[in-house]
Amino acid sequence: MFRALYFGILLFAVAGHAQPQQTLNILFLGKTQTGKSSLINIFYNHIVGKKHEDERAIVIPLRDGADDLFVNVDPYQNYGVGLRQLGGSQTTQVLRYTASNDRYTVHLWDAPGFNDTNEEVTDEETVRRIATAIGETSFNAVAVVLKPNEPATFDIRANMDRVRTMLPKAAEKNIIGIYTRATNASKGVRKAGAEAFANLLRIHSVVRPQTYFMDGSSFFDDGAFDGPARWGKDSSVVHQLLNDVANLEPFDAKEVSTIQNIADVMRAKAENRNNVVTGINEAVAESQRLYRDFMVARHIGDENREYAKQRRVRVETGQAVYYQNKWITDENQKARYYGARQRSNELYDQFVALERHKEALQATEGSLLRELRELKSEWKSRVLWSNTHSFIDYLDHQIRFAQRQSSCSDASRESRIALLESQKNFYELIRDL
Repeated sequence: MFRALYFGILLFAVAGHAQPQQTLNILFLGKTQTGKSSLINIFYNHIVGKKHEDERAIVIPLRDGADDLFVNVDPYQNYGVGLRQLGGSQTTQVLRYTASNDRYTVHLWDAPGFNDTNEEVTDEETVRRIATAIGETSFNAVAVVLKPNEPATFDIRANMDRVRTMLPKAAEKNIIGIYTRATNASKGVRKAGAEAFANLLRIHSVVRPQTYFMDGSSFFDDGAFDGPARWGKDSSVVHQLLNDVANLEPFDAKEVSTIQNIADVMRAKAENRNNVVTGINEAVAESQRLYRDFMVARHIGDENREYAKQRRVRVETGQAVYYQNKWITDENQKARYYGARQRSNELYDQFVALERHKEALQATEGSLLRELRELKSEWKSRVLWSNTHSFIDYLDHQIRFAQRQSSCSDASRESRIALLESQKNFYELIRDL
């Protein structure tokens, strides 16, 4: 009896200390057409334990060559609202896909790509959509998806800067790199890729970012002789990544929304300040015009001030004729004098009122400038990276590209150029504060 009781207590204790299932959240970011959606399909299959010979689970519609792969997993498990098109930039909203096994419940967040080909979607809008969608979720990792054969071009560097300026400082150690389509990547290529990713991030951290290389080809080509081996390698990478991510301290994505809100407030105040500065410039120009008109009216008044003068006139009476001095008034000159004096007084009153209005605008501009500097300090204290110089160069590049683009209507092109120029003006203001 006592032995049975002992073993019962022991089994209860072991069961009570069984490792609970852990929930992970991974956000996938990167340039458009780097394979984020394909990568999520691959992750999903390996997490749920699919083998090479099993039918693939498709949670995101894909196109591989001439074959279209459509969703065959319950779409109602997805979180979010989005639109996907075969080919081109597929993701336009943030969507969440959930995969589970005995150890983990993994939420895979698919975000729109940066440098989108859609002329009406800018990187600013992409960041805003991401910040709105992820809400107050705690994320274990932010996976930046790259191609191993793609050099660190201007766009790639700018996109990495964009990733860093949307994330809080707490996310510094949660950024990982995943190279897709890294078929048969040698140790040298992998080392170079890891170095390139670390250089792209340029974060001054003691811990270097983790970098992973995925093949992915076995997901589509299940007839290759080494398909099972490549499938096994990808499975090992996925599970190693999950184990590594599970040991990272999650960061609160609410900070992403806070950073975005601060940027939005700065943008609104910057626009307000630009309007105030425009008003000041207009007031200065109008003030100078009024002053010139006032001086002209004053000069006219001075010229006609002596409208009445003494002159010797002949006076005839019945007894005699004599000469005397009399004041003679030039009525035309008198009218010009009084008209010029009235006009100069009116202009002076307008000038004084405009000067007071200009001083009020200058005080408002100074107040807005102080608020902007305080907001910039708060933004810099929260954000992972706050250098805006590369953004300005990147937006210049995007504006020139949009000006040469002929695949869209003139109205769409002009709309995109206006959006890009507005963003550029904002970052120039932030830079110069």
